[in-house]
Amino acid sequence: MLCSYLHDAEQRATKKVITTQGYDLGIICPSLVRHIVIGGHKKGRIVKTIPEGKSYQIISYDADGKPIAFRSGNKFGIQNAYFFFQYGEFIWAADMNEKGSMPYSRLHRIRYDAQGRILSFYTIEKTFLFGEEYAYAESKPIECLYYNYVPNRFHTSKDVPAGYEGSPMRLYRYLIYEDKIDGYEKTGEQFVFTKTFKRKKTKSTVSPEVQFVRQLDRFLRNAEMSENSGVYFELHEGNDDMYRIYVDITPKFDAENDDWACNAETVLGEINITKHSDMEWEEIQDTAENLIRSYLVKGSFKDKLLSCAGIGTGFAEGDLILISRQAQV
Repeated sequence: MLCSYLHDAEQRATKKVITTQGYDLGIICPSLVRHIVIGGHKKGRIVKTIPEGKSYQIISYDADGKPIAFRSGNKFGIQNAYFFFQYGEFIWAADMNEKGSMPYSRLHRIRYDAQGRILSFYTIEKTFLFGEEYAYAESKPIECLYYNYVPNRFHTSKDVPAGYEGSPMRLYRYLIYEDKIDGYEKTGEQFVFTKTFKRKKTKSTVSPEVQFVRQLDRFLRNAEMSENSGVYFELHEGNDDMYRIYVDITPKFDAENDDWACNAETVLGEINITKHSDMEWEEIQDTAENLIRSYLVKGSFKDKLLSCAGIGTGFAEGDLILISRQAQV
């Protein structure tokens, strides 16, 4: 019955997001350390359409922006799904197939405080357990105790406490600052410093103008457009490092109805632009508009764009900004 209820909830989802392949729960994994500290761990990135022939994930959200289901797929279609539900004080994500059974018996258990901050996150399976417990104090770094438990770890005994030689449970302590994470490993009674992990990637030194022109040139070089087409530069806030601009081609432009921008026939590509710190959506929108207007004046393929009926930009859920339109339309 639970599976039927969860499937019904998924059918009522108000939003679905497609991403490339990520680990654990991908972009909705609540861990503050896992993607930074564990080498090779990735979250995936949001994409416009299902990648052809590649693995992908689809996340369904309810009207409050909370995840309902997390589905993984590949070239053969959907393979499995995690369903989210509240039980007690925890949010659970259970790996279920279409019939409601749990073929891999993997669970994620998540707990938030009243302020929406992550308090704990566990990944539980028959052969291992990863656990994170968070503590917050004013004017101090966020503290995370990270548990790595493998019950059948070679030459260990469950009678040995965590962090001691011969214990199946390793214990780490992470201090999370704004731009770095300091890591410590429990050895006997003490935590010994191991490494400082940088929280942010090194940002590109190439200017936003050059980034925009290089990527747009590549998309436009072989693009085919008609004089009735509309070009919509769809904005997305992206992540801490980059914001995204999808270049959509619509079959028809309508100066009297902004919905023309919602009917993309072709997505030429995704442009990634480096963010500077604390860049809000209004500044992203203003910057993108200026980049587009500048390209229409001096861009290598400006004539292709200007031959179309109209050009606009804006966030998918925001107002449309009309940048150019042909006089006869």
